[in-house]
Amino acid sequence: MDFREIILKIDNTLVKADLSYTTDPPCIHLKIKNSDFISTGDDLYTCLAKLREQMPEIDFLCKGSKINVHPSRSTRQMTAGLMAYELKMGEQARRSDLVNIFDFDDDNLTNNPSKQNIFFKEWIASLR
Repeated sequence: MDFREIILKIDNTLVKADLSYTTDPPCIHLKIKNSDFISTGDDLYTCLAKLREQMPEIDFLCKGSKINVHPSRSTRQMTAGLMAYELKMGEQARRSDLVNIFDFDDDNLTNNPSKQNIFFKEWIASLR
């Protein structure tokens, strides 16, 4: 099991939370103050998306919450969704665009994974 500290925004207050995860099987355990949350899925990106959907009032200040961050098939397989690409419209994803989904970020975030999927489809269309 790997451990990370992540930052959440709850009622406009920044809160540190303990996050642990496994890749086989993919599972995230989040501890916020005295509350525990567990999410399982096909990969860690999906587990994080499920947590964000369950707690829409909490902002997860991490790369995995950015509208333009999405894993590829290979990053889902090789890193269990821990790494994803920070995409730019009209540009191919490059190795330098790889990010850890738990790394801090506070720009262009969403708790709605369907918005990330919409962006991903629009990004694919922008490459044509």
